[in-house]
Order: sequence, then C-alpha cells, then structure tokens
Amino acid sequence: MTINCPRAVTAADAEPGGWIGTFSHIVDLQVGSQRTYTYADEAGASLLPLRRFAPTLKSLRVDSVFIPPSKIFDLILSFPRLEDLAVIDCCDLLSVNDDGSDELPAIAQPSNPPIFTGTLKLSRGGTKPIARRLLSLPSGIHFRKLVVVQLREEDVSLTTGLVEECSHTLESLDIIRSLNGGSV
Repeated sequence: MTINCPRAVTAADAEPGGWIGTFSHIVDLQVGSQRTYTYADEAGASLLPLRRFAPTLKSLRVDSVFIPPSKIFDLILSFPRLEDLAVIDCCDLLSVNDDGSDELPAIAQPSNPPIFTGTLKLSRGGTKPIARRLLSLPSGIHFRKLVVVQLREEDVSLTTGLVEECSHTLESLDIIRSLNGGSV
C-alpha cells in the first residue's frame, strides 16, 4: 500500500466508514508526501490509524521531509513484525528539542519490539534522526543489509554505530558518500 498524502488519508479514515481498517493483510507500506505539500500540511498528520497494519506489516518506507522524525519512529515501533525499513527523507531539523539541544527524548521500550532482520536504508535527511533512535533501542537491531547514504561528516559516526550494532547479522553493506547533497 502506498499513501502519498498521510494527513488527508488519516483524516478521511477518522470519518464514519473510514477505509484503513478494511485492509487486513498489508505487508508493505510506503508513506510519503507529494512535494507540492508544505510542512504545515503534513506535519500535523496523525499516523495512528496506520498502526492497524501491525499484525502483518513487514516492510515500511517513509519518504517525507514533512513528517517529524519522532512520529516516524513511533510508527516504526508500532510494527512488531517489521523486518525492512527505509527512511529516505525526514526533516532532521525537527529533531532538535525546544531548548535547542539535540538530545533524544527517552524511548519507551515496546512490549513487542520490531525484529529488524531484513534491510535498513537511510538516505538524505533520514540518516541522523532515525539512526540515533535505532541505536538507542535496548533490544538492539539485527539487520542483514544496510544501505546508508552519508550526507555530512557527522553521519560517519552514526554509520559506524549502525555497522557495529549489526555486525553479528550483517551480510551486505552499501555506504554511499554524497557529501554534496546529490540525490540517490
């Protein structure tokens, strides 16, 4: 299933006869925002209705500069069978707290954490905020394949942390240096 306008979709689902709950066997979900939307259009989108896919979802791809990393990560943690994860673009500027610090808020460990045994792809703005949150999970990560696009020098230490955390399960590693901000 692909959802290109999460705010409109989840708002429509809140109406009587909402349709998200009618899908019971979604295994692959792609959430993105069309580039014609603005931050104000999509940042307020509630992703809670998408949690209904938790029993069967194995693959999640998020590609939106408008959905805050905290909402993306909350969505990630709601899928206990999640194996493959791709965060292609999220606004890492939104990961800075109101006080200007870059500290991560405490993460409540889900009772059924995702299994993360497939592929992790982080690219463009998704690298820093999502990698830091994944590395802070007490249950660890167990990806077999990592694809990381490094945009900044600071991404090197996060990539190293991801590789070290997955070293016992890692079968394939693709690190792409794109320090000029080119597209991937």
